[in-house]
Amino acid sequence: MLDYAREAVALAAGKTHLDLARERLLQLGLVRLIEVIGEAAARVSEACRQERPGIPWAQIVGTRNRLIHGYDFVDYDILWQTVQEDLPALITELEKITPAPAGHLVGGEPPSVREPDAEYPPGSRSPSVAGGAGDLVRAAIAAWLDRYQRSERYYEYEREITAELEELLRLKSAAHGFRPEDIGREGRLVGRTFADFVVGQRQASLEVKFEPDYPRMKPTRKPVTNVVLKSPDPEIARILTADGLDPNVRAYEIELDLLKLLAHRHLGVPANFFFCLDEDGRLVRNLSANMKTQPGQHLTLEWHSVVRGIDRRAVHYLLIEL
Repeated sequence: MLDYAREAVALAAGKTHLDLARERLLQLGLVRLIEVIGEAAARVSEACRQERPGIPWAQIVGTRNRLIHGYDFVDYDILWQTVQEDLPALITELEKITPAPAGHLVGGEPPSVREPDAEYPPGSRSPSVAGGAGDLVRAAIAAWLDRYQRSERYYEYEREITAELEELLRLKSAAHGFRPEDIGREGRLVGRTFADFVVGQRQASLEVKFEPDYPRMKPTRKPVTNVVLKSPDPEIARILTADGLDPNVRAYEIELDLLKLLAHRHLGVPANFFFCLDEDGRLVRNLSANMKTQPGQHLTLEWHSVVRGIDRRAVHYLLIEL
């Protein structure tokens, strides 16, 4: 609740009531954040509520219900008052009972906290690299990892993760000097291949991969994603020939995505990110040994652990910047 309340206040910072009336993305972002706060409040036990009488639990849940059941009749005066008056007071109360920042990683120290958008996940470079575009991608991934640790849902498809990352990239774009429309999906920068995300005018690219654990399937029936061997795009192969890439080699999809990002770097894109979540553990065990190309074999694959919210189980993610 605390992080989402802070994010809503930050999203509205520097805005006016008139901005809210005319900016559709601002409306959607604030409504969604308040919904999430209400959903979290609704799950708080009655015993815990009684221990914290200074927090208006019923009012928080009521606001959430009003927004959910009346999308066609959202009162933006109430929304603005909630963000400007109620959320700062809620943040003050929640900070009294939240002594440490969320997002602790297994086996490591919690990320350092400066401002909400200044937290970057392990595996990323210095915030100075690639300026605003790189910082935006890092902040969105860090926010998604924090959300993942709080979430009570299973993710079954890669598109579920990319949809949430797109939402976070757009919500955080202004804080890093971009507009929401500067976040491009399925952008083609080289050859016939597409990047999952392109930020600005070729200022950053992001590829996302997901190996779910399919919790409702028997282990013997679980599929393995990214197992088909393919040849690299001819344009990418041409660009990476000097790096030792055999244009006739066949590699797995994950490695081809990494080659694509290497080609982006050769073309002058300053920040190229590969984010992979492995809930099953097969990629952690096998990815390095299955690299088929010389450029791929030279990459350092440093996995990190994170605890997912649904069952508090440690899973792994990989974040590479090229």
